[in-house]
Amino acid sequence: MSQITQSVIRILICTALMAGCSGGGNHAATDHGPGTAATGNATLHSRATPEGADGETPQLEFLFSVIEALDSPVTIHYETSDLSAVAGEDYEPSSASVILPAGDTEVRIPVTLIGDDLLEPGEQFALTITGSEGVTPTSNTAIGTIANDDTECSLPDLTGDNPWRAQDRQMLNFAHRGGVIDFPENTLYAYKQAALAGADVLEMDVYQTIDGELVILHDLDVDRTTNGSGDVGSFTLAELKALDAAYWFVTGEGTPHDAQEAAYSFRGIATGDKAPPVGFTANDFRIPTLEEALQAFPDNLINVELKPDIDGTGNYESQLANLLLRYGRINDVMAASFVDTAANNFKLAAPCISTSVPLGQ
Repeated sequence: MSQITQSVIRILICTALMAGCSGGGNHAATDHGPGTAATGNATLHSRATPEGADGETPQLEFLFSVIEALDSPVTIHYETSDLSAVAGEDYEPSSASVILPAGDTEVRIPVTLIGDDLLEPGEQFALTITGSEGVTPTSNTAIGTIANDDTECSLPDLTGDNPWRAQDRQMLNFAHRGGVIDFPENTLYAYKQAALAGADVLEMDVYQTIDGELVILHDLDVDRTTNGSGDVGSFTLAELKALDAAYWFVTGEGTPHDAQEAAYSFRGIATGDKAPPVGFTANDFRIPTLEEALQAFPDNLINVELKPDIDGTGNYESQLANLLLRYGRINDVMAASFVDTAANNFKLAAPCISTSVPLGQ
């Protein structure tokens, strides 16, 4: 039995033992209710973006957010600095300012990337807030990750370091759906909290919407976790984004629909009826796209569960594979599925990305 096969089997066993397929298992962390995540009233969010081809100049957009809209505009001064990425070669250096308008809770800070066709690892640079009167950021610095979208994808690379076996660990702690009963499952809030709590792997289920977007949701329908009703494949992305993905969540229980109103402590954050915890945004409590997760977690191991291709056209698996490749996610991502057709179609599209053992074997 090869080393990679042993690793895959060990990971699958750990997933079953620690997370299960229906919740429970080891909890990712203790409760962090609204307002307890950090101190300050503003957050500068790190972000990953594909570098683009030679001659292209895509924008990497950092997000600066406040928990509640302010009565006056805020001028935010910032500057970039090199980490592994080099200004002038990998990105355009910037020292400028943006304005968060009065009444708004978010503003984006764009940095221009310099595309190339080189086969190289992803690179990073820092963006630092140098001044922002009227707000107190939880941190003045965020990391921009320039994802390598030029990686060749033939067979898995067995010659380099295996991130799944880093530090000679024999067991991996999977944050199943981000925590299931610890946090509102399959939300960016859940995954961010699970990562902060030390989860080794973020596990997420992916469906395709009616307009062809890849979204993170465990169930075929939205009824159990949101304030909506219907199959996920019947919604557009905009319609899903209007739902509250934390609507039925109760800390320590999951998604009971018969709890006392006060138990639903995260209800209303997604829709703007309640302020988010410090360090988070309303979007962190909505149904996320897979791309949003890749933008937010460039350094985390990710286990993507492939769901059935609802419309049967066959483009679901190739679309998912191409998205992972655009973000350079190869050795640090695993695609698992209980549907062998989905796993096989994915493997044809991305043979370099490891998959779970087919049920037929």
